Formats: sequence, C-alpha cells, structure tokens
Amino acid sequence: MLKIRPIEDKASQERYSLFCGADYYPDSLAYSCYEDDTFVGICQFHLRDEKVFIDNLVNARDCDDVNALFIMGRAALNFADLSGFHDAFYVNATNDKLAKMIGFKKNIGGDWYMDLRNFFDSPCSHDTN
Repeated sequence: MLKIRPIEDKASQERYSLFCGADYYPDSLAYSCYEDDTFVGICQFHLRDEKVFIDNLVNARDCDDVNALFIMGRAALNFADLSGFHDAFYVNATNDKLAKMIGFKKNIGGDWYMDLRNFFDSPCSHDTN
C-alpha cells in the first residue's frame, strides 16, 4: 500500500532529495512516498502569491513507479487547494506523460499549468489528454 507522508524536517528532506538524485529546495515543502516500508519518491513544492509550484516529483534511485509519483503529486496539489492556492505550475517537469496524467496542460507561455478550482470535487472526471 502506498503511503504519502509530509517530510517534517529539512535534514530529512535534503537526504531524501539526494537519495533520489534530485535538487534540494530548502524553502519548499515536501512529501515522501512509501510502498509498504520502502521509500519510492519525493515531491517538493512551494506556495507563493496564491499559486502552488511543484518543484520536483522524483522516484528514488532504482525505482520506476509513475503511479506513486501521480498520487504524491495529486496529494501535494490537494493540500495546496485546501490551503487556498488554486493556480498550479509544474516547474522542472521531466516527464510530459506524468504531467498530463496529473492534470497539467501547457499554457500559452509553455508552462505546465493546472487550475485547481473545483478540481478535487471530481478529479477523475477531468480530461488529462
């Protein structure tokens, strides 16, 4: 079973980031993802100017679990939405398929963008193509 947990201290966030081969963003919030007791990935995100920015969404080394990344990304966006941040951006996206799966679309400026307003009322009904 997948478990998504907030990373509550910066030393752990940095350690998890390095373990995934990802940049560490000390000013960002972070979630970790576990499959049973095995660490499978990290999501770092920050909230600014009524927007949420996914800084990275990365599997642990030697792990390729896109479903875990999808659920972790959605968990971060749901937290942001519940906190009043409704415009979402996925910066540093390295996997277009994952960005689309989560619900992001490229805007006119070429940024991966997602409007979270009412999204979590029925998240499965949104077009992800």
